[in-house]
Amino acid sequence: MIWTSCYGHWRWFPEGCIRAAVSLQVPKESSFDIHIKPFAPTWELVQLGKSKEDRPRWTREYLALLDSRESASAAAQKLKKMSLNGKKIVLLCWEADHLDCHRRLLAKWIEVGWGMEIPELQKNNAMMEEE
Repeated sequence: MIWTSCYGHWRWFPEGCIRAAVSLQVPKESSFDIHIKPFAPTWELVQLGKSKEDRPRWTREYLALLDSRESASAAAQKLKKMSLNGKKIVLLCWEADHLDCHRRLLAKWIEVGWGMEIPELQKNNAMMEEE
C-alpha cells in the first residue's frame, strides 16, 4: 500500500512503513527513510506553486517534468513492485494541506500511469477523500 502525507504527520504513519521523501529539500532530522529525488519539483516550480493564479501552469509544468524524467518512471515502477510485495510506503513532502501540494499531483500521475490508487494518509491512519 502507498499513501501520501506531510512530514509533520509522521507520528500517525502505519508501523513499519517506509517514509519516502519526495520534496526538493528534506528535514534535517531523520523523519524519512529514503529520498526519491526524481519526484521532487524544481526550485522554480516550488516558487511558482506559491501563487494561486499560476496553479494551472504549475500543474502542467510539474506533470510535464515527471513525464520527461525517465528516473521518475523507473521510481514509480519500483514503488509499484515494492507495494505488490507487501511494503507500506508513505510519500512525504512539506505541505500540510494535501489539496495544495505536488504530492497529490504525483499520486494522480502514478495512479494513471501505473494503476495504483494512492490516498492521502491523515491522523490515526485515516484516509482523506479528495475534494
